[in-house]
Amino acid sequence: MTDEKNKTTENTSIITINDNLINFHEEGKKIYNNSKFMRSITNIMENPEFKALFDEYFNSIEDIKIFLLFTKVYNSITKQFPEMNGYEKIAIVKRFISNSKTRKLICDEINSISINNKLVKNKSLFIK
Repeated sequence: MTDEKNKTTENTSIITINDNLINFHEEGKKIYNNSKFMRSITNIMENPEFKALFDEYFNSIEDIKIFLLFTKVYNSITKQFPEMNGYEKIAIVKRFISNSKTRKLICDEINSISINNKLVKNKSLFIK
């Protein structure tokens, strides 16, 4: 069994695990500075608005898939129509998701992890 003792100073968390002192502040700082991915994760997870969204909508794999579906469609629309405002984008997302044909197309694309701008290039997808 691991013996863990926590010590917190003003800017540093030091934990003893198996008689090894680990300075997570310094270790994390190095990771943050050397990994764009980890820096992005840290920045977004420290954002209060995203944390609230995460806490509310990331409770099951189904929730995560729905979040992914909406955000991938929103992002595709943003890339295809950068001049659109957020209200216009969510109106299109809602139409895509509400339409069984486009919803199936989107789900198929999500399942293959290859959604792209072809969703918004086809004007027939705007049918209610």
